[in-house]
Amino acid sequence: MRLLKDLAAAVFPQRCLVCDRLIEKDRYLCGECEKLRLNYPQRSPTCDICGLRLEKCGCRTRLLYEKAVFPLPYEGKVRASLQKLKFKGYLDKVEGFAALIQTALGERGLTEKIDVITFIPMMKDAEYRRGYNQAQVLAEALAKRTGIPCERLLEKICDTPVQHSLSADMRRGNLLGAYEPPEDKRATVAGKTILVTDDILTTGSTCNEAAKTLLIYGAEAVYCAAAAATPRKEKPEDPES
Repeated sequence: MRLLKDLAAAVFPQRCLVCDRLIEKDRYLCGECEKLRLNYPQRSPTCDICGLRLEKCGCRTRLLYEKAVFPLPYEGKVRASLQKLKFKGYLDKVEGFAALIQTALGERGLTEKIDVITFIPMMKDAEYRRGYNQAQVLAEALAKRTGIPCERLLEKICDTPVQHSLSADMRRGNLLGAYEPPEDKRATVAGKTILVTDDILTTGSTCNEAAKTLLIYGAEAVYCAAAAATPRKEKPEDPES
């Protein structure tokens, strides 16, 4: 078995998840891209939801999920890498992103609190055309790594414009009433702390609607996890200052 693994490593060497540079096996990021990873501070004023320093936090008010984790900022090379996963079928990236999410959950002390992992669903025809749901494959990989069960606890019951095509204000109303638990899974939702996975967290509207639905059906608490999140936009400096 070890020989087969060494042979596979020689034929298919490990590459950085973000920039594709050759790296040591059992790693997912090269030294340069490791600097992009969001390390959660232990001491400093932080956001209760995302855990980042307040000046870096992009969370908005009236969110229904309690915690959110994401290991990378959705910009530059990270954005390009995730778009390959999402739109071009680069499913070899799933394991690496799941590993980084697992580390982020551990840094926040959340892993042991989660009862079940689920994911943001797609309409069946959209999933058929793409061939997969990137949120689902991330959730399944994360479940395998953590030992936490993964179940389809949400279905998308109405078609909506894709979120990335809308403004922030339009995103907040786009998904109202779009999700519902399958009838045979509603008992699974009740009383559970549920982690909802998605590939990208932008305004939080998608996870917020998923959290609202799960809470309506009796979930104890809902956390969200994504491979990356859109960073907070810095306010332009005052030219007079």
